[in-house]
Amino acid sequence: MGVCLTDDRTTWHYWAEAWKKLTEPSVSAGTWLNYETALKHLSVFDGEKISKITSLEIESFINEKFKEGYSKRTLALLRGTASRVFKTAKRNNAVLQNPCEDVSIPKSAPVTSRCAISKEVQEKLWNLQPMASDSPERAARLKLIRMFALIQLSCGLRRGEAAGLQWRDINLKRRDISISRSLDFKTGRLKGPKSAAGNRCVPIPDRLIPELKAWKRGHSAGLFVFEYHGKLLTSTEFSSLWSLLLDELNNIALSDRIKDGIAAGKRTGRRRKLFRPIAFTSHQLRHTFASNAIAAGIDVRSVQYLLGHASPEMTLAVYTHASPRALSEARQKLNEYDSFKESNGVNSVQKGQ
Repeated sequence: MGVCLTDDRTTWHYWAEAWKKLTEPSVSAGTWLNYETALKHLSVFDGEKISKITSLEIESFINEKFKEGYSKRTLALLRGTASRVFKTAKRNNAVLQNPCEDVSIPKSAPVTSRCAISKEVQEKLWNLQPMASDSPERAARLKLIRMFALIQLSCGLRRGEAAGLQWRDINLKRRDISISRSLDFKTGRLKGPKSAAGNRCVPIPDRLIPELKAWKRGHSAGLFVFEYHGKLLTSTEFSSLWSLLLDELNNIALSDRIKDGIAAGKRTGRRRKLFRPIAFTSHQLRHTFASNAIAAGIDVRSVQYLLGHASPEMTLAVYTHASPRALSEARQKLNEYDSFKESNGVNSVQKGQ
């Protein structure tokens, strides 16, 4: 090709690192976390010359992950990340082609989705109170993350949008929230929305109003709605707070965590993970909001606006889930429709026709 590459620039590791430097500053913290996870799996190719890696090797790697039980979404992430690294190498004349273009994901790979949380868990979140054994500090932290979760559940905000909320964005008289910024947890800086559709004004449901008023009475001194020790939340702090929320929802006290750590330390030096029957992510609350809105009869275009999506297709494809109750009601309506047709002779077919 007329290009001479030194040995240290021919390996998969070199080009993966080069791609990382180009990509990390331009993507969100959540997206980058997915890429980092994928690169850890792909590190099996680190010592290989990138020009020698074939589509057969990539497909064999994907099939191995498939046999290990990885979902279709994860397999697509692995292939997509590998493809991006190869594209970077190709643009710089290190490879002639991108072998990932010929790699397919097994059709039978399990499909996972971020389901909406149940009505029972939603109610438990609304009624959640600190446990009697909680220290004042732990109780205060729980109240903060619970309020954060309720805003996501009730208004469909992204995690970064909720973290970047200022008190001037919330109008309790008009009962709405104006969204115009988001906190990038990776950089700790505020930024504009992902698209123009992200600028929006969402209504505050009546049930959330007294909760917000009570929260404001105790926290209106700060600029931001969810300040932690007087500052914006960091990714590490948020993870710790979210873990606390899930522990409290599962009635796991701090003393349980300490006992578990001591017991595990005697055996392995590592803490075990206490089982949580109730477990969900912050983003699942946004999914739940969308599902609740559709179930309430709100049209897709309006739900698209409330979520800040650029297209209704994304709203339908990713963020709405049919609940068991909705499916049961659909079955009942179909049965009623069939009964109506039979009673009116619509289904009767004469012999010979």
